[in-house]
Amino acid sequence: MAEVAGVVHGGFAVLVDLAGDALDEKLWQGWGLHSPGQWLAWKSGLSIRVAGQVVKVARRRRELPCAVAALRSGELSLDQVRLIAAHVPAPYDEAATALAKVMTVAQLERILPRYCWDTDNGDRADDAGDDSADPPDPDRGRRGYFGFDDTGRGRLSATVPGDDALVLDAALKAARAELLARHRAEHPDEPVPWFTHADALVELARSYLTRGAAEHPGRDRFLIHAHLDQHPDGTPVLRSHLGPVLPDVLRRFLTCDCDVRPVWEVHGKPLSVGRTERLVPDRARRIIEQRDGGCIVPGCGRTTALDVHHIVHWEDGGRTDTSSLCCLCRKHHRQHHLGLLGITGDADAPDGLVVTDRWDRPMTPGPTLTPIDPDEPPETAAAAQQIPTTRYRPATGERCNPRDIWLAPNPSRAGPDGRLAG
Repeated sequence: MAEVAGVVHGGFAVLVDLAGDALDEKLWQGWGLHSPGQWLAWKSGLSIRVAGQVVKVARRRRELPCAVAALRSGELSLDQVRLIAAHVPAPYDEAATALAKVMTVAQLERILPRYCWDTDNGDRADDAGDDSADPPDPDRGRRGYFGFDDTGRGRLSATVPGDDALVLDAALKAARAELLARHRAEHPDEPVPWFTHADALVELARSYLTRGAAEHPGRDRFLIHAHLDQHPDGTPVLRSHLGPVLPDVLRRFLTCDCDVRPVWEVHGKPLSVGRTERLVPDRARRIIEQRDGGCIVPGCGRTTALDVHHIVHWEDGGRTDTSSLCCLCRKHHRQHHLGLLGITGDADAPDGLVVTDRWDRPMTPGPTLTPIDPDEPPETAAAAQQIPTTRYRPATGERCNPRDIWLAPNPSRAGPDGRLAG
């Protein structure tokens, strides 16, 4: 296992070098792509999360030569070097690399984000890879993600500024207190369960939807949307909107007491409104989003902030039919109307849409892969780099107390007293 791990880590180092070259030459930029991580995920078959980790390391490969060299020799894993790239300033590259060689990823996740680095603003790890010259923005780190995992359960992660984090923490505590009070009132003789942050978050969502439905009755935006289909063998299937199929238990539970809004179809296609309306009705919008699964531009994959676009513009005689409507993210919707993206075809037909770039070249849904001949040595970057077969040394397994950790800057950057020079 140690030998295989060393080869895997060395292979990721080669991938980091290639991703760095693509960043330098801006080779990743394309009309269907939003980020270098998305490009790398498309080209390599990695998940967007792992590809993003490779890009993060690639951005700082010149600032952290010691850590990248340890990855290249197989001594550190991508997860370990990714944490160094995310949190360690350049002057502490050597000390952080030595620490990572004896710690697990979980221990590094505890230590590095909370360590107080003795450095100036010019060497902060948070600023690495930022091409802008603008002053630091306190809201720059605001981001969030919601999706479904392999088991069909939802996953939510968010990063917000410190003041907003305090607001969110107070709201979650209030929601947990409300859940406890309600349980005591409804079940006074039962033991009080432990309500987690996930329970509190769902309670916040339910409260918002209930209040919104009361203030704006009949609005679809305050409803939970799922699609009840029929499997070819005749069994019912319930799909979450732009998500996976829900388990049979949840399907029976949700369809036991809910509102069902039928969608009429003609020859398997939803009934449309033609030229009678320009705006897409909310019910048709849900059907189109579910059919397209997100932005239809190859390589995009966005499933949020979607616009429903008329393939033949309404003012040019286009109809508000599902065959003439498709989903575009805001970026690609704007590019289309700027003449940088062409869209033609029948959206209801399988593979019926053709998306072209500004030069009228069809955009393909994925990279072209060339089969490898096992009898012929490949002339690849991996072969040229001679990926090492160093045995990976696992962490020592000792307990870790963050208060006992002190990291010294690189000798070349330290002054006589051991502190950072300059």
